[in-house]
Amino acid sequence: MKETTDYSISLIRALVIMLVLTYVSVKVPQANSYIFITSLFTSIVLGMILLMQFNKGGDKFRLRLHREAFPTLFFAGAIIVVLNVAAWQILRSHLPIFQGFAALSFVVLGFIIYFFRKPAPNNFAELNASKIIAPAFGRVVNIEPVMEQEHFQKEMQLISIFMSPLNIHANWAPIAGNIDYYKYYPGKYLVAFHPKSSELNEHSSTAIVNDQYGVLVKQIAGFMARKIVSYIPGKSEIDQLGELGFIRFGSRVDVFMPLDAEVIVKKGDRVIGGQTILANMP
Repeated sequence: MKETTDYSISLIRALVIMLVLTYVSVKVPQANSYIFITSLFTSIVLGMILLMQFNKGGDKFRLRLHREAFPTLFFAGAIIVVLNVAAWQILRSHLPIFQGFAALSFVVLGFIIYFFRKPAPNNFAELNASKIIAPAFGRVVNIEPVMEQEHFQKEMQLISIFMSPLNIHANWAPIAGNIDYYKYYPGKYLVAFHPKSSELNEHSSTAIVNDQYGVLVKQIAGFMARKIVSYIPGKSEIDQLGELGFIRFGSRVDVFMPLDAEVIVKKGDRVIGGQTILANMP
């Protein structure tokens, strides 16, 4: 119900933005077809994205966007219109340059839409308490036993997953259990694959514990990532593959698990969040 309400509010905002952008494009001094098309196309894209969220034709035909996409898309759409209007005023005598600028603007908008996509629920692995499922899309950059000093304070197996800007950036709980610990740490913005990024960069840590074992998941901001959104505060428990949060534009996730976990991925492997099994518990 809450998700539907959020989409309804976003849809209303999109419709308002469509009307405003169309009105502005017509009323701008010396308005012309290029400015009108740029504004109208941007507003139509925003409206279609939101309308498709209500498509009941099944996941195959549904454009799925993460809820964190909408504020960024609204802001980017408005900026694109303003920049293209300004560009036309400056480049009206150099039409090919203006057309190239407008095309580049829509490429940027397309990248933002692509970045905020999310997988359909039916693509997730079957829930299993003995399996630790990848909490993120990306590439395994490190597997090693380390001393986990933040919460469990014992030696654990670490698997680090690097997310490039082209990966889906939503994060999920690798196991089900109680939220035993959560803390947010402000910090630096080293590249996410830097060995010290987990200690020095902005990050949030979440410990999930069940009756058999526990894991610690670190969401780590990278050089491009400037915001970690966590959905953990206020929760006392979480289901396996329940949503942990979202990291914007390039980042890393560290998963600390018991030493007796049978790791079945290797360094360099590409993993699919919510689907790839990182390890089996005995």
